[in-house]
Amino acid sequence: MNHPVVEKLEREGLAEAEVYGVDGLGNEVYVGDEIYVIDEEFFLKETLTAESQELLQTLKASEEIAQ
Repeated sequence: MNHPVVEKLEREGLAEAEVYGVDGLGNEVYVGDEIYVIDEEFFLKETLTAESQELLQTLKASEEIAQ
């Protein structure tokens, strides 16, 4: 006897994440990811070094959630 969640996953598979786009560095960004937006460009926060994040903040990039 399997757990109901396991049975559902076996029947339906995992839900596919919705792609938001590709950032300025070539990283695939999904809806719900944290991004920095500056001018008309965006960058996936989790791939940036602390120094890169600090630079974007200094340049007044906005921190957003990809929607």
